[in-house]
Amino acid sequence: MSGYKYSLVRLSPDPIRGEVINVGIVVYLDGKVDVRLTESLKKVNALGSGISEETLQELTDQLEWLGSIESNVDILPSLFSGSIRLTSPGLFQADSNDLYEDKVLSLMGKYVEPQKGAARKGRKRIATELKDIFRQNGLLGRNNEDLMNHKIVYNYPISPEEGLHAEFLLKNGIYHITETLDLRGEDKKAIRGESALKAITIERAQRVYGKNNISSFVVYAADNSSQEKASKAQLKMIERDADILVNLRSKQDMANYYSHIARAMNIGLSDLNT
Repeated sequence: MSGYKYSLVRLSPDPIRGEVINVGIVVYLDGKVDVRLTESLKKVNALGSGISEETLQELTDQLEWLGSIESNVDILPSLFSGSIRLTSPGLFQADSNDLYEDKVLSLMGKYVEPQKGAARKGRKRIATELKDIFRQNGLLGRNNEDLMNHKIVYNYPISPEEGLHAEFLLKNGIYHITETLDLRGEDKKAIRGESALKAITIERAQRVYGKNNISSFVVYAADNSSQEKASKAQLKMIERDADILVNLRSKQDMANYYSHIARAMNIGLSDLNT
């Protein structure tokens, strides 16, 4: 099992008040770093920091540059002082890309992202829900090579040079791509950006594999019909590229989706435990 060192990115904009918040995580990889910063500016600006998305992007670029030139991860935290600091490295274990991603998201949820209300605390990410179903049924591949073994592969590179990855990809005759879109957040700008990214990913997949050689799905979630209606523009944008939109709250939509996956994998729907 592989071990990964990581640091929390901490912000303290006002040394007099001394308030500190965690705004991200840096995972130290071979010759580079994986930087994950919060998308919630509400938390950051609660300290009156005035930090913008552009500032966070500049911080990401700086961390990635430093990670590419400094191989000693224990030295990197000492390079930051003042309002932005890195904690001493911690360690987590993961033996696959799938588990690595789950662990990073877990750390972000535990230490960085704002805590939701009680009704939302137990809510899983859509991708996690699907992964759990696929894994429980033995349909989830362990690595990218399992695509050729007719397994569902998570986070498969579609256009690596653009950083585009399919959330779920299956190949059996043709390709079957599934993207997820969570409309339940409060950051509408982030949702619009995520919608655009999903549309671009599907479009690139169609270009790479051939539009007639791929079926595409977007599984989306909204807490209620009003929230779904408020995101109509985002769904319309996705609908131009995706073959089918699947409402996570609709039992019929999900049954049809799982039926398609079962047929694509040459198994009976009754054999799929959902």
